[in-house]
Amino acid sequence: MRPHLPDDFLFITPGIRLADAHVDDQVRVMTPDAARRAGSSGIVVGRPITQATDPVAAYQHIKSLWEEPIHE
Repeated sequence: MRPHLPDDFLFITPGIRLADAHVDDQVRVMTPDAARRAGSSGIVVGRPITQATDPVAAYQHIKSLWEEPIHE
């Protein structure tokens, strides 16, 4: 789709989960780093943060995965 859309079009990926997490009721899930490698502009993260024992640490971990350099 990218070639047919403006450069500033946002690709947002919902259903973000960590690799070892339960998917809950999500049908399709993706890790933060996989979403970035797939071309996402941003991610939607809910329960992995809001239901974490330490939400701040969960956010920081997910953010670090999102920000990892892409190795091609």
